[in-house]
Amino acid sequence: MPTEKTVWNWARAHQEFRLMKAHALSVARARSLAEQGARDAARRAALKQRQPDGYGPDVAEAILTRVIVGEALTAVCRDPAMPSVGTVYNWMRRYPEFLEEYRRTKAMVEEAMVEMACSDLPWLGDRKSWPMLRRTVRAAEKAARRLSLKRYAPAKGPRALTVRLEAADGSSKVIYRG
Repeated sequence: MPTEKTVWNWARAHQEFRLMKAHALSVARARSLAEQGARDAARRAALKQRQPDGYGPDVAEAILTRVIVGEALTAVCRDPAMPSVGTVYNWMRRYPEFLEEYRRTKAMVEEAMVEMACSDLPWLGDRKSWPMLRRTVRAAEKAARRLSLKRYAPAKGPRALTVRLEAADGSSKVIYRG
């Protein structure tokens, strides 16, 4: 086979060869464009027949359940059974009801984490165990702040947390206000 430079020189020197080369290139381009058009049509048909984006109430509920117990959204989406983070953010844009549920869930994370941390403690009937409760509540608040909602947070809402200890006789006492 001749080199590209040789073919170029032949086309420059011989008019008939130049015309044959131009015709061959135009036929090759036309075939390539036709094949590309067929591939594009097949791709568009596949996109039309593709399944929905995977959003469903059961998947959304599974994500929100894991978020409310203190798991970060990126950690939830690392699970192979869950969609990617980008897909979840696209769902937030596409489905306003999912965005509202996500906002409500993230607003309740701190309270839920404090409640779960306090449920693991023994009964707090004496004053000696109150400092342990305060430490537990502060640690849960700190963990919840790390998971705080950045972009999709509602602008309003209470920012203070009050822990009230209720006794069996109906009396209650505020033991933490933060």
